[in-house]
Formats: sequence, C-alpha cells, structure tokens
Amino acid sequence: MRANTDRTAALDFGELADHYDAGRIAQTPQYVSRTVARLGTSASGRLLEVGAGTGQLTGALLAAGSDVVAVEPAQRLAERLEQNYRSYGASGQLRICTQLFETLQPADFEPFEQIWSSDAWHWIDPAAGYRLAAELLAPGGLLICSWRYPVLTDVDLQARLNAVYSRLSPDLIRDPEAHVAELEPLQEQGRREVSESGHMTTIDHWTEEHLMDISVESYAELQLSFAQIAALSTGQRGQLAESILDVAGPGRVGVSLAIWQYTVASRPADR
Repeated sequence: MRANTDRTAALDFGELADHYDAGRIAQTPQYVSRTVARLGTSASGRLLEVGAGTGQLTGALLAAGSDVVAVEPAQRLAERLEQNYRSYGASGQLRICTQLFETLQPADFEPFEQIWSSDAWHWIDPAAGYRLAAELLAPGGLLICSWRYPVLTDVDLQARLNAVYSRLSPDLIRDPEAHVAELEPLQEQGRREVSESGHMTTIDHWTEEHLMDISVESYAELQLSFAQIAALSTGQRGQLAESILDVAGPGRVGVSLAIWQYTVASRPADR
C-alpha cells in the first residue's frame, strides 16, 4: 500500500525504541492462523519478515513454528527484537538481519515460502521491493502484508485528544467517523502498485475489525511510537505524553480501540 511516499524517516524508529516496544500492539497467533487458513497454506516453514520492529509479528510467527529471518534496519529496534526473543535466536529459529530490505541479496538465502510484513511494507521502495520479493520467494510463495489502523471508540475523547495533537503533533489527529473510508483509496492504490510492478500479482485482500482495551499509558506509548515523533525533542515528546495522560487519564482505567486490519496477499507474477 502506498501509504508513505517519503521513506527518508524509515530509520528514525530507532530513536523511539522504548515507546515502540511498549506501545505497538502485538499481532496474535490467531491472526496468523486465520490468514494462512484463508490462503490455503501454513506458517510452519521458512519465512522472511520485513520491518520486524521489536517483534510485534515475529512472536506470532515463531509461535506458529516458523523459522524466521527478520529484517529490521533500525539498530535499536533490532537489538530490542534480539532481547525479546533471545531463546529463539539461540535455537536458530530466529535470525535477525539489521539492514534495509532493499539491500538483501537473494543469492545469500534459500528461497522463502512466504514473506510477511506488518505495518511496514510502505517503507519499502516499490521500484525495488516487489522485484526483490519475487526473487526471494520459492515457487508458489506468498508476500503477505498487513496494516492496522487503531482509533478510539470514544468519539468525545478522540476529539479532545485531537485538540492536543493539533498543537503538538498534527499527524496523530484521527476522525473516527471517516478514518477507514479515508484509507480505502490508499489501499486500492497499493493494489495497483503491486500489479504495475510487473513482478507480483495480488491474489486476495481483506479487512478485519476488532475491539481492544488497553491502558491509558499503553495508548500514550502507542502515539509516541510513530515515525514523525522522532523529529520532536525529548522535551516535546514528554509534553505530548503528559498531555495525552492529562486528557485521557483522569478516572479511566483504560481506553477502547477499534482496530481495522487490512491484509493483502500477492505472489510472483511469472510463477
């Protein structure tokens, strides 16, 4: 999905490793099992994960029995990923490559049965990414990319937080009434991008919705985990966190999120 045409900030997540690890929501083993069931495959083979972060999808893939090569170019995120799944690294089930996906050399790897990416493929240069994915996949292999869009179910709270974001970080503003509809053109554009690459063909795409309750503190950490936050000073980040807690915290144990998850699966066009 062409959700981001400015990829210069892809490595900035390293500045946000603590927020990222504390705030980003983990994918569940159930999501992985539902996805492979829909696609008529399994997740128990050799997989490549692109943009692994600190392990939000990695853990679910490992739990499914996958042998995972996880690509994470931000050094501090990769270090946290290694810490979080040290036992899998020691057993050889997890290998971490701290480099840009576009710099991988297919000759260095046996073909992968699947390539997975969660909330990260938009950081990949499409001019190189789809070609490389096709070269890295085994015959019949799949590229499975997903994105999650969380928005507060409490419309009044979202409006009050939007007032905070308008002053401190406008990119965090969300409209609960139009959030998903605004994303549909980007998703369609992304599917065209796959086809126009000449290297991959979309075979399925779908959207799931679920509700999740998280603590106010976790919500604040989630908001501080996005790439644009890296441009803020430490003091500005602290002010943003305090303002979120001031607005969302009093009298609340937690907040409820509606999470829309969009998944698109493609395979090499010439196989």
